[in-house]
Amino acid sequence: AILLQQERHTVLIVTLNGGIAWVMYGALAQTSIELSPVAATAIAAGLVGLFGQLFSRYRFASSLPYVTAAIGPLLPGSATYFGLLALAQNDMTTGLNSLTKAAATALAIAIGVNLGSEVSRLILKVPGATSAANRRAAKRTRGF
Repeated sequence: AILLQQERHTVLIVTLNGGIAWVMYGALAQTSIELSPVAATAIAAGLVGLFGQLFSRYRFASSLPYVTAAIGPLLPGSATYFGLLALAQNDMTTGLNSLTKAAATALAIAIGVNLGSEVSRLILKVPGATSAANRRAAKRTRGF
Protein backbone atom coordinates (compact mmCIF):
# COMPACT_ATOMS: atom_id res chain seq x y z
CA ALA A 1 0.00 0.00 0.00
CA ILE A 2 2.85 2.35 0.79
CA LEU A 3 4.66 1.54 -2.46
CA LEU A 4 1.44 2.21 -4.37
CA GLN A 5 1.19 5.59 -2.60
CA GLN A 6 -2.22 4.94 -1.15
CA GLU A 7 -3.83 7.13 1.44
CA ARG A 8 -2.75 6.58 5.01
CA HIS A 9 -6.08 5.33 6.30
CA THR A 10 -6.06 2.40 3.84
CA VAL A 11 -2.67 0.97 4.87
CA LEU A 12 -3.84 -0.87 7.98
CA ILE A 13 -6.94 -2.26 6.30
CA VAL A 14 -4.97 -3.40 3.26
CA THR A 15 -2.35 -5.01 5.49
CA LEU A 16 -5.04 -6.92 7.36
CA ASN A 17 -6.73 -7.95 4.11
CA GLY A 18 -3.46 -9.21 2.61
CA GLY A 19 -2.56 -10.97 5.85
CA ILE A 20 -5.90 -12.76 5.95
CA ALA A 21 -5.40 -13.85 2.36
CA TRP A 22 -1.89 -15.15 3.06
CA VAL A 23 -3.00 -17.05 6.18
CA MET A 24 -5.91 -18.57 4.25
CA TYR A 25 -3.58 -19.60 1.43
CA GLY A 26 -1.16 -21.15 3.91
CA ALA A 27 -3.94 -22.94 5.76
CA LEU A 28 -5.30 -24.45 2.55
CA ALA A 29 -2.08 -25.25 0.68
CA GLN A 30 0.49 -25.97 3.38
CA THR A 31 -1.46 -27.93 6.02
CA SER A 32 -2.98 -31.39 6.02
CA ILE A 33 -5.71 -30.21 3.63
CA GLU A 34 -3.05 -29.89 0.88
CA LEU A 35 -5.26 -28.14 -1.64
CA SER A 36 -3.50 -27.28 -4.89
CA PRO A 37 -1.68 -23.93 -4.74
CA VAL A 38 -3.78 -22.52 -7.59
CA ALA A 39 -7.09 -23.42 -5.92
CA ALA A 40 -5.85 -22.11 -2.57
CA THR A 41 -4.84 -18.86 -4.28
CA ALA A 42 -8.29 -18.53 -5.86
CA ILE A 43 -10.01 -18.95 -2.49
CA ALA A 44 -7.65 -16.51 -0.77
CA ALA A 45 -8.14 -13.99 -3.61
CA GLY A 46 -11.88 -14.42 -3.20
CA LEU A 47 -11.52 -13.29 0.39
CA VAL A 48 -9.48 -10.30 -0.76
CA GLY A 49 -12.27 -9.32 -3.15
CA LEU A 50 -14.97 -9.89 -0.56
CA PHE A 51 -13.28 -7.93 2.23
CA GLY A 52 -12.09 -5.23 -0.18
CA GLN A 53 -15.64 -4.64 -1.32
CA LEU A 54 -16.93 -4.65 2.27
CA PHE A 55 -14.29 -2.14 3.35
CA SER A 56 -15.09 0.07 0.39
CA ARG A 57 -18.78 0.03 1.21
CA TYR A 58 -17.97 0.93 4.80
CA ARG A 59 -15.80 3.88 3.70
CA PHE A 60 -18.05 4.88 0.74
CA ALA A 61 -15.08 4.65 -1.62
CA SER A 62 -13.81 2.55 -4.49
CA SER A 63 -12.71 -0.98 -3.72
CA LEU A 64 -9.61 -0.66 -5.90
CA PRO A 65 -7.26 0.65 -3.18
CA TYR A 66 -8.39 -2.09 -0.80
CA VAL A 67 -7.92 -4.91 -3.29
CA THR A 68 -4.91 -3.93 -5.42
CA ALA A 69 -2.33 -3.85 -2.64
CA ALA A 70 -3.88 -6.74 -0.70
CA ILE A 71 -3.29 -9.25 -3.50
CA GLY A 72 0.45 -8.60 -3.33
CA PRO A 73 1.24 -11.60 -1.10
CA LEU A 74 -0.52 -13.90 -3.57
CA LEU A 75 1.29 -12.78 -6.72
CA PRO A 76 3.33 -15.47 -8.52
CA GLY A 77 6.64 -13.60 -8.58
CA SER A 78 8.92 -16.47 -7.64
CA ALA A 79 7.27 -18.87 -10.07
CA THR A 80 7.76 -16.37 -12.87
CA TYR A 81 11.37 -15.69 -11.87
CA PHE A 82 12.34 -19.35 -11.61
CA GLY A 83 10.53 -20.14 -14.87
CA LEU A 84 12.45 -17.48 -16.75
CA LEU A 85 15.68 -18.54 -15.05
CA ALA A 86 15.15 -22.13 -16.13
CA LEU A 87 14.44 -21.00 -19.70
CA ALA A 88 17.65 -18.93 -19.67
CA GLN A 89 19.53 -22.04 -18.55
CA ASN A 90 18.02 -24.11 -21.41
CA ASP A 91 15.84 -26.18 -19.09
CA MET A 92 12.69 -25.84 -21.17
CA THR A 93 10.52 -28.36 -19.33
CA THR A 94 11.07 -26.87 -15.88
CA GLY A 95 10.80 -23.34 -17.22
CA LEU A 96 7.53 -23.90 -19.05
CA ASN A 97 6.06 -25.78 -16.08
CA SER A 98 6.92 -22.92 -13.76
CA LEU A 99 5.59 -20.27 -16.15
CA THR A 100 2.38 -22.26 -16.62
CA LYS A 101 1.97 -22.41 -12.85
CA ALA A 102 2.54 -18.64 -12.65
CA ALA A 103 -0.07 -17.98 -15.35
CA ALA A 104 -2.58 -20.28 -13.64
CA THR A 105 -1.97 -18.52 -10.33
CA ALA A 106 -2.48 -15.11 -11.94
CA LEU A 107 -5.77 -16.28 -13.48
CA ALA A 108 -6.83 -17.72 -10.12
CA ILE A 109 -6.20 -14.33 -8.51
CA ALA A 110 -8.31 -12.57 -11.13
CA ILE A 111 -11.16 -15.06 -10.86
CA GLY A 112 -11.07 -15.11 -7.07
CA VAL A 113 -11.10 -11.34 -6.65
CA ASN A 114 -14.01 -10.97 -9.07
CA LEU A 115 -16.03 -13.75 -7.46
CA GLY A 116 -15.42 -12.36 -3.98
CA SER A 117 -16.52 -8.93 -5.11
CA GLU A 118 -19.68 -10.32 -6.69
CA VAL A 119 -20.51 -12.34 -3.57
CA SER A 120 -20.34 -9.15 -1.52
CA ARG A 121 -22.65 -7.44 -4.00
CA LEU A 122 -25.15 -10.26 -3.50
CA ILE A 123 -24.92 -9.94 0.28
CA LEU A 124 -25.02 -6.14 0.48
CA LYS A 125 -28.19 -4.93 -1.12
CA VAL A 126 -29.72 -1.53 -0.57
CA PRO A 127 -32.37 -1.96 2.16
CA GLY A 128 -35.91 -1.29 1.02
CA ALA A 129 -34.96 -1.09 -2.66
CA THR A 130 -36.23 -3.37 -5.38
CA SER A 131 -33.86 -5.73 -7.13
CA ALA A 132 -33.99 -3.53 -10.24
CA ALA A 133 -32.73 -0.58 -8.21
CA ASN A 134 -29.89 -2.71 -6.83
CA ARG A 135 -28.98 -3.81 -10.35
CA ARG A 136 -28.94 -0.22 -11.62
CA ALA A 137 -26.61 0.71 -8.78
CA ALA A 138 -24.31 -2.18 -9.67
CA LYS A 139 -24.29 -1.14 -13.32
CA ARG A 140 -23.41 2.44 -12.37
CA THR A 141 -20.36 1.28 -10.45
CA ARG A 142 -19.12 -0.64 -13.49
CA GLY A 143 -19.35 2.32 -15.84
CA PHE A 144 -22.41 1.24 -17.86
